[in-house]
Formats: sequence, structure tokens, C-alpha cells
Amino acid sequence: MRNKPHFLKGLAGGLILIAFQSVTAARQPNVVLILTDDQGYGEIGAHGNQRIKTPELDRLHDESARLVNFHVNNVCSPSRAAIMTGKYSTHVGVWHTLGGRDMVYPDETMMPQLFADNGYATQMVGKWHIGDSFPYRPEDRGFQEVYRIGGGSPGQVADYWENSLFDMHYWNGKTWEQSKGFCTDTQFDAAIDFIGRNKNQPFFTYISCTAVHSPIGAPDEYLAMYEGQSKEIQTFYGMVSNLDWNVGRLRTFLKENGLDENTILVFMTDNGSACDKKNAYDSFNGGMRGKKGSDYDGGHRVPCFIYWPKGGFPKGADIEPVTAHIDLLPTFVDACNLKSDVDSDGTSLLPLLKKPTAKLDRMLVTEGKVGDRSEMYASSCVIQGDWRLVKGKELFNISADPGQENDVAQANPEIVERLRGGYETWYAEMAKGFQKESRSVIGDPRCNPARLYCMDLHPFPKVGKQKQKGKTVWNQKAVKKGEPYHGLWKLNVAQAGTYEIALRRFPEESGLKFSNTPPKGGSVEYISAELNIGKIHEKKQVDMESGKVTFTVDLKAGPVEMDATLMDSKGKKTSAYYVYVLKR
Repeated sequence: MRNKPHFLKGLAGGLILIAFQSVTAARQPNVVLILTDDQGYGEIGAHGNQRIKTPELDRLHDESARLVNFHVNNVCSPSRAAIMTGKYSTHVGVWHTLGGRDMVYPDETMMPQLFADNGYATQMVGKWHIGDSFPYRPEDRGFQEVYRIGGGSPGQVADYWENSLFDMHYWNGKTWEQSKGFCTDTQFDAAIDFIGRNKNQPFFTYISCTAVHSPIGAPDEYLAMYEGQSKEIQTFYGMVSNLDWNVGRLRTFLKENGLDENTILVFMTDNGSACDKKNAYDSFNGGMRGKKGSDYDGGHRVPCFIYWPKGGFPKGADIEPVTAHIDLLPTFVDACNLKSDVDSDGTSLLPLLKKPTAKLDRMLVTEGKVGDRSEMYASSCVIQGDWRLVKGKELFNISADPGQENDVAQANPEIVERLRGGYETWYAEMAKGFQKESRSVIGDPRCNPARLYCMDLHPFPKVGKQKQKGKTVWNQKAVKKGEPYHGLWKLNVAQAGTYEIALRRFPEESGLKFSNTPPKGGSVEYISAELNIGKIHEKKQVDMESGKVTFTVDLKAGPVEMDATLMDSKGKKTSAYYVYVLKR
């Protein structure tokens, strides 16, 4: 695996050199990567939380090598992009959770592609949230099997209509299929089934849980474990305890099938906790400041346990140097002896995992949501050893001040200057790709018809300092209410030809017409629909007793912008919430 001289390594000197030979066994190790959603460092009993019940995660903690200074982004899509590419999310085009900036550039090689190219069976379960249109979906990026929702949580725009925590619908790569039972249970069911069918060959399964992202809930027996707590704590902790049980039964299955010793099992979370974000219930957060979305450690320092008995990883060892999500891919490449030409921003952690007392001196940058790229330090934390530079201004020493209460920037100007210099070098490198785009593709036979979602709308170009009004519609609640938002779809037409472009308020599987008012929704009378794509401008009346307005147009191959709108009787215009594009 090639690792370019990146500033994180060049400035800091990198790992103390350790003679190390990549592990080569008779059979390559299997890999199971468990990623939970919105579970913070403090929502594990072994980390000091006296209220939560996580016996299986506590056992995994005790039996694993633990990356105790492990960092991700402070929101989900950027973290997932970094995990899957081994690169900073900003480097691969992802710095938000919607608006076309949650899709990894199509020319990037992703983790499942590497495993598949090296003979592994690959599966993704649960939440993807780095692309819902072609060619950004997990089934387009190397996963041979998928069992997933759409969007970033049940009930978002790209998900199955009115999906819920129980008896959830999952996309299997070809169609939606309904499950039976609680969401986390059915996700682990799918992973266990896949492993059972592929246990005689190396496999990679990515269990990207929808838990514990909202909507939150749990089966009654898990809620009963937290009787007397506030409703938020009860449902959140109950959902975590159910997740914990599922981790335990997965490990039991691996052991009973002789797979435990040679399976690299990684447990981690995607960002800080979303539980009790206003600290109304004195919830445990590991002594850190901030939660999900925060640039302080509570937003981006998360648990990461790595268990691999056959690899010789120490049990119960704390690995203290700064590590990150971008390190997982190069670590897997080395551990599994994969052929790869990915130019990672991370570094292989095998030397540390083999010898936890080894040193790793580096500088790391983590970001949250960034609206546009015009402002440096918009949402950032620069990390080096015990130092944290937040948004380019506040400086904290974690060893002396783990709660980040005392800004020591004025007393340490040379450290501020060094960390700012590192960030600016990083930013200059990232800025080389800011103008690249991830365009949804229509007219490709591998995904025809193509489905487009309003949560992927790009804002119109900013005029001066004027920002576009309105918020991107990203969940089905807003669709039901008819909340308006007007933006652009950026597309690539794969083949010239005749296309049918259907504008909808509700998705096809809902069976709803324009005239229908869904539960907890609003009635909207639409008058007209308008399509502007390339040089084509067409307008039609809306038949309220239909579910769609269809335009038939001839398109040339290549990049194009599409503005597809619905106008209501009050003169308000919104982009269609769903658009289906069929090449004839």
C-alpha cells in the first residue's frame, strides 16, 4: 500500500521504526466492522458509566486492544466516508450530511472494493449515508450483498416510506423487502446469515447499525431495564443494551463456527453521543466536553476496540497515541495482506497493535458540517498529542484539562502557531479538490430507472453574500407537511437518448397521489410542474388524482443541471421531493 508523504506524517516524524512483517496466514483473516450510530464514548459500562448495562461490550473491551485516543468526525457522513476510503472526508468530497456533499467522489476506491478485488465475500448491513443515488450506493462501491435503509436514519427521504424501528423494510440491492422484528436484531440476523453462508472463504461484513440514531426505541424488555430514568435515557440506553446483546450473539456465532480466532472484529462509533445533548439528565460522557456535532473531544473521540486472537493483538491493552478512522483501511490492507494502490491519508496501526508501547507522533484534523468551503476553521479541531486547537482559536491541553474548560492559547502562542500551520497545510491540500463534484448518473443500464431525492439537491450558486433561503428537506415528516425547498440536481447523463422524468411528491411505494394528505401531514394543492434541464424548458399542469407528472425529453450525454419543481395554488415553488428518471 502506498502512503504519500502527508503532512500528518511529515511534520511529526511518524512511527518509531519497528521491524514488522505483514501477517500472512494459510487463510486471510475475516473482517467484521461494527459501526454504531450516535453512541458516545460514555455509553459503555466499561468506560465508567454506572447506569448503562453493556456486559457484552464490556467483555469485548476487556479482551481487545483499545484505541483510547481514537478520533472520527463529529457527524455521520464525513466519518463514514473517511472509514470507507482511508482518507479525510474532505479529501473525497464529503463535508456535510446532505446537499450533494455526502457522496464520495466516484473515482475513489473504497474499502469493500479492495476486499472484493482480493477475493473476499462482502456485505453491508444497516446505514450507508454516503450516497443514495447511482453510482454512490454501497452496491455500486464493492458490496456484493446489501441489506440497508436509505438516507441517514429510518424515515429520511431516501428511506422506504414510513419505515419504522420494528418490521423495517430493507433494500437488498434490487428491491425493498420487509423484515420481522426490531431493527438492530434484524440487522445482526442478516450479518449472521451472510457469515454462515460464506464461512468457508474470507469475508468482510460491515454492520453499520441504525442504532442509536433517532428515532430511538427498544423492545419492552430493554426499556424495563431502565425503569425510573427519564424517557430519553430509558429509550437510548435500552437501545444500546439491545445492541450489546446482539454483539454478544454475533460473537457466540463466530466462536461456535470456528471463526472467532481468525476474524478481526472491530467495534467503533461514528461520532459523539446524541443522548441528552442539553445535559438535562446528568448523563455520563467520559468527562469530555461536547457531544455529537461538537468540535470538542466529546464530539469526535469515540471507542474503538480491535479483537484478533490469531493476529497476536494484546487483550486489555490501552493504545494511547492519537489514532483515527482514516487508519482502519491501511491497517486492514496490512493485516489481510491485500493488494492495494490506495493512497491513504492514514497509517497502518499494526505496529501499535503488535506493540502498544510504540510511539506515533502525528497531527490530525477533524471537521464537522461545513456549509461551503469559503471559510477556514469553520468547524475544525487540530489534534497533536495532548493538544487540541478548536476552530483555530481555542487551545486545550487534554492531559491537564480533559474537560476542555481552560483555553490556554494566550499562554502558548508557539503551539497555536504550529497547529495553525499544520491546519493551513492540510487545508491547502484539501482545497485542490473543492471544485470537484459528485453527480448522480441517469441512463446507466445498471440503475434504470434512477431515483433522485430532494435531500441531494444542491443550493443555487450564491449571489454575493446572499444565502439561499430555506432548509433542505431531508426527512419524510417535512415531505408530509409539504415544506418547500428549491435547489438543483447535478447530473451526468450516461447515454444520449429519450428519457421519461417523473416528478413526485410521494415515493412510488407509498401509493399516494398528489391529492392525498398523509397522517400528520398537510394538504397541498399543486397547480403546475416545471422541468428545466440543459436547454430544455417545459411546463405541465398537475393532475391531483395522479401520483406523478411525467416529462418526455431527449438528452445528450454528459453533465447537466436539472431544476424540477412543483408550484402550489399559493404561488409557492418547491423542488419535487422524488424524481424517477427512466431511459427508454
